[in-house]
Amino acid sequence: MSTRPKLLLLHGWTLDHRSMLKQAQALAPHFQVINPDRPGYGSSDQTPNLPHEHLYWLEYIRGQFRQEPVHLLGISQGARIALRMAATQPSHIASIAVHGAAVDGVKAPAQQQAIPLDRYIELARNDQLDILKKEWLGHPMMREGLTPEQLLEIEKIVADYCANDLKVPQGHDFSFSSATTRSLQLYEGPVLVTTGSLEADERQQHARWLRDNLRNLRFESLQGAGHLANFSHASVYNAILEQFYTDASIISPRPDR
Repeated sequence: MSTRPKLLLLHGWTLDHRSMLKQAQALAPHFQVINPDRPGYGSSDQTPNLPHEHLYWLEYIRGQFRQEPVHLLGISQGARIALRMAATQPSHIASIAVHGAAVDGVKAPAQQQAIPLDRYIELARNDQLDILKKEWLGHPMMREGLTPEQLLEIEKIVADYCANDLKVPQGHDFSFSSATTRSLQLYEGPVLVTTGSLEADERQQHARWLRDNLRNLRFESLQGAGHLANFSHASVYNAILEQFYTDASIISPRPDR
């Protein structure tokens, strides 16, 4: 059994574990990396239950690792779930690194790049997935900062999205009390919050809220990067991750440093 610390990767909406392979590969020398498909995405046959997915992963951690705290790395919707896990069971979470997060209970006034979720739900429930995917892939959050070659890679991943999360009754109901936000503010583990300079304004505001309200936090903005900076700017992003884990004494620095 590996004695390295455990790192759970949580990918974003409509994607799967392939979108985080670059992080899994970069961090494998330091962690036992767990890079799964979230329930309802990729090859997962689990029923999606987004309002309670944080409980699914907390149960997974307890079942797989007993009392050993786990490090979390979440992107976009995966970041939202990671933050909710830290707010719910902080003793199980050793550190959090999030990019492109939306924070439950925090209202960002700007919505220039709001996701037309009601439109997507209607398309999914009418089995118009080709239209849904085309519109979503045209959204700035899925395009900003990516090269044409990277866009093609993302399109291949989204092509396998089956939209089950939009078809189930519980859907995308993220209604949580302010107690969730207050609990998150009490989290004491190391936190890394990143955003891209091309990220949607509202997501940048969520990132700044985390910067201003969480303890033991490091904040980074990636120039020329958007919502999928972990994919489009992987080398820079991975270097930030590695430095964060080194500075937090989670991993040992490389000998060449």
